[in-house]
Amino acid sequence: MYLADVSACSAAVEALHVDPWTGMELREGARHPDYGTQENNLAATRRMTVCMRAHHYTVLQLTDDEAKSFSQQASLEARASWIQQFASQDLSSRLAAARVSAVPPLPAASNEPFVVGAARIRPQDLTVVPGTIGPNGDVLVGRIGYRRTARLAAPFRDTWGGFTVPAGTVFHQVLAPIRWNDTFSPEQTAWCAEMKPGGISLRRRGDNLYCYRTGEGGYEMPHRWGPPWLVLSVGVNILYTSFVTEPIQLAEEPMEESDALGLRLIFRGMSARGVILSARASKGGKEVTFWSGDIPFGADGRAVLPFWTHQVVLTRAGSDSVAATFGANGDGRGWLDIP
Repeated sequence: MYLADVSACSAAVEALHVDPWTGMELREGARHPDYGTQENNLAATRRMTVCMRAHHYTVLQLTDDEAKSFSQQASLEARASWIQQFASQDLSSRLAAARVSAVPPLPAASNEPFVVGAARIRPQDLTVVPGTIGPNGDVLVGRIGYRRTARLAAPFRDTWGGFTVPAGTVFHQVLAPIRWNDTFSPEQTAWCAEMKPGGISLRRRGDNLYCYRTGEGGYEMPHRWGPPWLVLSVGVNILYTSFVTEPIQLAEEPMEESDALGLRLIFRGMSARGVILSARASKGGKEVTFWSGDIPFGADGRAVLPFWTHQVVLTRAGSDSVAATFGANGDGRGWLDIP
């Protein structure tokens, strides 16, 4: 059973093509030239641990003496014998302790409709643009919200940053905008907030954006990308294990309508197979692209963007222009389900 589970998890990890830093899907075989083997191996190890835990296995850390004894076994046969002897002990108390989370877990994301990364799409707040739409023209305009919003119930201190996060700080739930995976996606959930830590900034660009995620040994700070007002993605690998020993207590609440973001769904132009669309969110005069897709034309000459309960249908209006309709006739699929 163990070997079968290892094989199943190895296959599941191998099937994922995700950038370890950005959390975004990669084309087959693509690797960022700056990452190298170490970063990719770290990401694979993290995913393997998550998958084996989903199969009800527990990571048990060896003591210093045990680790030293194991390292002194000179052959594969000797190491196998050592593992067999080690496993024959009564490890129930150590396993029970290892299964207890080092920190109270943060709320995990779920597979729900209308969400792309940190954004929540609101079809009822969107309007289709009539007439012919040329390159870089708007298809839909309106307002969107955040995937999930929470307020900090009690302060906590981040000793690495040297600051206390006050109660009442607003956090937003962030997940990489890729297709949902029942095993791996909940584990990648992060909660992010913009903070003012008194002169220290996590990154040289000084945006004071801090993201936390529940990890094996406590809260972690993953790589993250995007502006503080709409985080675009969080990576698999981490910047560091957070120096937060107190619970991060988040109370989810509805988003304040004053925090809603503007949305433009834009027709970028034609592709070899269909039309290229992108979604841009805006706030306070700033704008960022948080999704893009290449929508193929069907046999009927229409390019259909799945919109969960709705759909956007694009038809050719010229060599480089389209016309759009937006109706409540979706099939449950969303933007991230486009192959």
